[in-house]
Amino acid sequence: MFSQDSAIVGLVSDIDVETPLPVAHIDDIAAVARLMKTAAVRIEDVLAREAAST
Repeated sequence: MFSQDSAIVGLVSDIDVETPLPVAHIDDIAAVARLMKTAAVRIEDVLAREAAST
């Protein structure tokens, strides 16, 4: 699932999902926050990546 999109680093869902990606239940706010914090990218890195790709 989503193996071609490296920008997708985890899933938040209200159903069980089989994926090698990290999954957080939508009602588990702490788990969702941990997933987001783990996957966070500095804005400077995002802007540099965008500038390099154009």
